[in-house]
Amino acid sequence: MVNTFRDFLKIARKNKIEVHVVISPTTLYQTHNSILRIKQITNDLGYHLIDFSHKPQFKQSDLYYDQTHLNNVGANKFSKLLADSLNQTKIN
Repeated sequence: MVNTFRDFLKIARKNKIEVHVVISPTTLYQTHNSILRIKQITNDLGYHLIDFSHKPQFKQSDLYYDQTHLNNVGANKFSKLLADSLNQTKIN
C-alpha cells in the first residue's frame, strides 16, 4: 500500500495533476504510525496534506452517521473547513 500511494503521487506529479491529500475525521482510533507515514511521504514528495483526523471539533459523536461516516451536520462542517483550508493553500 505504501508503494502504491507513493507511486500514485509520483504519477500525478509527472502528469502535472494537482493533488491535496486529506485525512478525514473519524471516531475510530487511528494509529499515529500510519498518519506519520502519510505525512512523511507527502512531505518528501512536496504535496499538501490536510489532516482532520485528530481535530477536536470532530470528536462529538453526534456529527457521525456511524463510527467512520459523518452525518449531514458533520459533513457540512467538514466541507466548509476543508474548503477554507484549500482556499488558504491557493492564496499562499
